[in-house]
Amino acid sequence: MPLHNSDGSAEWIAGHNGGDTRIICSVNGPIEVKTRDELPTMATLELVVRPVVGLPTIRETLLQDCTYGCLRSIVLRTQLPRSLIQIVVQVLDAGEPVEYTVYELVGAINSSVLALANAGIPLSGLVVAVCLAIVEGEIVLNPGVDQLKKSQSTHAVAYKVDNGPEEVRFRLVMCESTGLFTQNELLQVLETAEDAAREENKKMRSMIEQQVAESLAFA
Repeated sequence: MPLHNSDGSAEWIAGHNGGDTRIICSVNGPIEVKTRDELPTMATLELVVRPVVGLPTIRETLLQDCTYGCLRSIVLRTQLPRSLIQIVVQVLDAGEPVEYTVYELVGAINSSVLALANAGIPLSGLVVAVCLAIVEGEIVLNPGVDQLKKSQSTHAVAYKVDNGPEEVRFRLVMCESTGLFTQNELLQVLETAEDAAREENKKMRSMIEQQVAESLAFA
């Protein structure tokens, strides 16, 4: 669902056996930046996460901080000095109980990356996020709402994907975990998350390629 009043946009929808998380992100930039926020050697990156209803709370601040950290790792800000890149993430449907944030965090990260690419912002790679839970000792990828409620821990994991000359490299940039888990369980979660991120990376790149092909078709 493109937003016509923005330079780039993307929608992220994920099913979870009992609800859907739906998030839309818009990107504007590079645009003029206020003097007080201007950086002489790089672009200013501004991110806002808005809830389904009401005003942002500490919950949205957490989503915002985690997402911002991931985006900083890929946006080539030095190529756009003295400018502003505005990113607005709007949660349309959380798809999870209020005490959880894994679905929305993953959706905020992935939709932001796709929107930045759609806006033509220079990136050093992609960040791909996936969510997992440990339920009755088993690692579950993309857990359903019922599984979330039964889980002993939840995990939102993000990897930066770099295309090297010989192979695709994955580097962990975020692991937001809540609940009870052992060190071995966490290592297993990260291993499972990397495998899932590899598959998600293929899907996201396919989406970007399709967007580029469509834009060239009307050029």
